[in-house]
Amino acid sequence: MQRAAATRFFLTAVLACLPALGHAQAFPSGPVTLVVPLAPGDAADVTARQLGEEMAKALNTSVVVNNRPGAGGALGTQAVVQAKKDGQTILFAPNSALTFRLEQDKKG
Repeated sequence: MQRAAATRFFLTAVLACLPALGHAQAFPSGPVTLVVPLAPGDAADVTARQLGEEMAKALNTSVVVNNRPGAGGALGTQAVVQAKKDGQTILFAPNSALTFRLEQDKKG
């Protein structure tokens, strides 16, 4: 008896979630931006451009590499932090830029 009730409850919960699944947006819904916090022509920039080409093929959308050098990577990192939270702006950076951001967050 308890097993049948548990099964009915589980099926009801699954069916209640189905309408929500239909409203999910496809990813990506526009161009993807790879932000490189270093100067153009740097090794990370070249790698990001190669990765961008492969991402564009895999995602069937355009991928833009945006170089934002300055302040040891802080300018590019900050641009990604302040970007729209849609998952379409990605930071492509060495560890130093990420470490700098963490230290800035700790200082408040």
